[in-house]
Amino acid sequence: MDMLSDAGINTCDTAEDFTWLFTVVKGNNERLRTYFKTATYNTTGDYKTTFFVNGLRAIITTWLDNDCTDSVEQMNEIVMREYKKFFEE
Repeated sequence: MDMLSDAGINTCDTAEDFTWLFTVVKGNNERLRTYFKTATYNTTGDYKTTFFVNGLRAIITTWLDNDCTDSVEQMNEIVMREYKKFFEE
């Protein structure tokens, strides 16, 4: 997690959206590319959260592999759409 903190990802403020996350990732594209490709996240045993977090990692990895061609706003829309389905039932 030190690499994420060094890149400015030290908060999980998803109250509004995920724009902050995609902005930081895009600004640290090369630095975080390997991290997101190899990282997996385990949560406290909550399958739903574990599934979502690892899905978010996969979305970020794909976005990086595509050289961040989609805008931060487009990526946020994709994640927020899924987040709402998943957590706001």
